[in-house]
Amino acid sequence: MIAALPIQYPAEDEVIDLAEFKYESFIVSPPEVSAGLYAAILNSCQQHGFTPKIGQQAPQIVSILSLVAANLGISLVPESTQQLKIEGIKYKYLKNKTATIGLGIAFKADLHSQPAINFSSLLNSIVRQHHYLKGSL
Repeated sequence: MIAALPIQYPAEDEVIDLAEFKYESFIVSPPEVSAGLYAAILNSCQQHGFTPKIGQQAPQIVSILSLVAANLGISLVPESTQQLKIEGIKYKYLKNKTATIGLGIAFKADLHSQPAINFSSLLNSIVRQHHYLKGSL
C-alpha cells in the first residue's frame, strides 16, 4: 500500500513512517464495501502502535482520493492507485510495509463473449509472466 496525502501535507521525504499518521483522520472504504482494504489499513496502523481515527468513508478509491484532495484526511490505497493522476494528491511510499492488497476479478466460468474470452486469456498470460502472481488465477 501507499499513502495518499493532500498536496499541502508537510511530507518532504519520498518514504514516510506510518506511525507519523497516528493523529490524522483516515478516509477509508466502509468495511461492508471493501473488507480487505479496511482490514489492511486497520492492521497496518495497529502494527505501528495506533488505531486509525476513521473520518470520512467512501465506497470507491476515486471518491477516497477526491476527499483526500479536499484536505479532509489521508488514506492508504493500493500502490497501483498512484497511476490515477488526481490534482491535489501526492503519494508517499511507506517504511516497513506491513500490508499488501490483492486485487481480484470474478467472471462466469462459461464465457461466451469474445471480448470476455480475450480478457481472460490476457489475464492468464500476465499471471504466467509474473512470478509474484502465481496462483492468482
